[in-house]
Amino acid sequence: MARGTQDTSQITEGVIWKQLLIFFFPIVFGTFFQQLYNTIDTIIVGHFVGKEALASVGALPRRSSI
Repeated sequence: MARGTQDTSQITEGVIWKQLLIFFFPIVFGTFFQQLYNTIDTIIVGHFVGKEALASVGALPRRSSI
């Protein structure tokens, strides 16, 4: 079995700010869309279902945050 050269990016090599940005942007985008979902969910539930349902939405943790 012949071994070829692998082009892997190590986080400990190279310019640190470029490596940090690789991890930063996916986290920011994920957080933004999760907050957008929570805001829209709160608006829809509060407008169409009522105050009791809105309180229960705020009291329960999301599956994605567990």
